[in-house]
Amino acid sequence: MNISIPETFTVIFSEEGEGVRKLFLAKCIEYNLCVQGRTLEHAKSRFRDAIVSHVGIALHCGKIPFECIARNSVTGAAECLMEGQTILTLDIKKL
Repeated sequence: MNISIPETFTVIFSEEGEGVRKLFLAKCIEYNLCVQGRTLEHAKSRFRDAIVSHVGIALHCGKIPFECIARNSVTGAAECLMEGQTILTLDIKKL
């Protein structure tokens, strides 16, 4: 099976909550995928884990990775940013 797996993902990071309830959300622009972490680095790590897990499970089940995850429109993503959000392009190999 010849498959193409994206090497980069555009992700919006935002902070939610305060104090001990503070979380960092990581929402992928290209795919309907969102994770959270206690810190920005933790959210990045969990995003990478979600991608790796999805690819592994898809291949194990004989499916093409990302075929079953809804795609989002990336047009105008930067204009959708709200105050306090950061948009990054993450290279999955470097996370």
